[in-house]
Amino acid sequence: MNFQNIPPVPKSDEIIDKALKRARTNVSLLVQKARKAARKKERKDSSQNIKLQIARQAEMSRISVISDIIASELREINSNFPSFDSLTEFYRELVKATLDYASLKKSLAGMKWGAGKMRDLQRTYQKKVSSAAGIEQLSRIKREFIGRATSVVKQLKDNLAYLAEARKTLRQFPSVKSRLFTVSLYGFPNVGKTTLLSKITASSPEIADYAFTTKTLNIGYALSGNSKIQVIDTPGTLSRPDRMNRIEMQAEIALKHAAHYVVLVFDPTESWPMEQQIQLLKKMKKLGKPFAVYISKTDVSSDDQQERAMEEISRHSNADFITSPEELVTFLFEKEKEFRNHASAS
Repeated sequence: MNFQNIPPVPKSDEIIDKALKRARTNVSLLVQKARKAARKKERKDSSQNIKLQIARQAEMSRISVISDIIASELREINSNFPSFDSLTEFYRELVKATLDYASLKKSLAGMKWGAGKMRDLQRTYQKKVSSAAGIEQLSRIKREFIGRATSVVKQLKDNLAYLAEARKTLRQFPSVKSRLFTVSLYGFPNVGKTTLLSKITASSPEIADYAFTTKTLNIGYALSGNSKIQVIDTPGTLSRPDRMNRIEMQAEIALKHAAHYVVLVFDPTESWPMEQQIQLLKKMKKLGKPFAVYISKTDVSSDDQQERAMEEISRHSNADFITSPEELVTFLFEKEKEFRNHASAS
């Protein structure tokens, strides 16, 4: 799912101004053509009747244009947002964790209501125009219609503002392909996840020297023949959900709802204390996801550091140990094959 393509949400005043401006232009052209046609033709009708006919045509056009533009704008806003009920569990949980889901649904429903209301107003006021007895009555109908049409849009002011803010949040969501075998590189910041991601995939992720500076989750793709694996750099945290920042929250939801397999990236040099890395291992195990442990920074860590890390991990898990990117790629494509075979059999 790619939320980056959601276009900007206009303000209520922008929708009203667009509708009124377009209506003025269309009505002006219509009146000019009608008057020109009336002058060229011999008409038995009185001058007053001709003026009334032109005025009636003008107001019919005005009502139609204003209704069409407002209804079209509101329907388009609604359709530009995804159908949230049909999203994958990962995105549904991400939406609920980062937005007021009830307000989002209510605001989108407001767009449908507004579009429908404009159609009702169009039918009602075009009937009034058809039966109007004079130009003065048409002027009253025009003012009344414009007042009610603008009132509909103004009632949606808060809904439009909320959708504009929701769009900003949605555009920061990572683009996760739900049909691909997905691996989560899980671990604390600076333990080597992002470097590992760049080595096993074709991605060029931003590598930072301090925690949580990326704007979204880094995602890469490992390729082997016709097979493809989606790999997500997933920052780990021991914080409670209400203490997590946006990237931590995305990572936790990706780990729970997007990953089929987890690679715990463990730093033997202890950029994060050993005890905390073990706590993260225990936290991850509770999810019940299959996983392996990748020992990072083997080029800068000592044999003693690596052995101590493996001993500590082995006390809490019997997971496979992997120490090189090449070994990890081979290992993951074996898991991807198992995943495909299982999916085909089920």
